[in-house]
Amino acid sequence: MPHHILVVEDDDSLSTLYGIYLERGQYNYTLVSFVDQALKVLAEETIDLILVDINLNEDMNGIDLIRKIREDEKNTDLAVLIVTSFPERFENLTELRVAKVLKKPVKYLQFMDAVKQALDMADSD
Repeated sequence: MPHHILVVEDDDSLSTLYGIYLERGQYNYTLVSFVDQALKVLAEETIDLILVDINLNEDMNGIDLIRKIREDEKNTDLAVLIVTSFPERFENLTELRVAKVLKKPVKYLQFMDAVKQALDMADSD
């Protein structure tokens, strides 16, 4: 069964692009724009990896979302990738157990390699 990936990205063009990447890689995916939507999906579905934008134009940013997700025992081992225009600001996220921080714009091969590595790490745990 293919892995299910949750993408939390408020830029519609980037969200669509990530969906195309994931479809090409034959992954199941859900695209959401808002934190509350992400939390609802996580509560209702089995997610193998979450790809989170940092700046979500909400009261809660991507880092806050990851912290909230990690509070739930069910999500302590959930694979997490971050996408941001400023990766240097988020280099030390060991306490959040982030697999990788990707710099926008993310090219297809870099994106797919990061997804595969994060899922492989999560599957081996």
